[in-house]
Amino acid sequence: MQRANARWQAIIAGRPDDAYAFLSTGSKAVTSLDVYKKQARLTGFRTADAKSAVCEEQVCKVTVDIILDHRVMKGIPYQLDESWVLENGEYWYVWRL
Repeated sequence: MQRANARWQAIIAGRPDDAYAFLSTGSKAVTSLDVYKKQARLTGFRTADAKSAVCEEQVCKVTVDIILDHRVMKGIPYQLDESWVLENGEYWYVWRL
């Protein structure tokens, strides 16, 4: 969950390059940094906190509580489930296109 929180802190801080660095090898193979910057929602997040992780042999499902600020409405609570895969002894975020 530490890596999930670190990725979200990069997003909140406006550092998409750092957030992209957490993507799995497979995610990076099909999505360049430029495409990621264009397609990923990288703004409007106030807070994010990884609350739980359920791990199997090679995959962890991480639940993240997010507070989203939209131009029309502020402070929207949202819960997101993320997939992280084990590669070379470390977990990496699987980005859904």
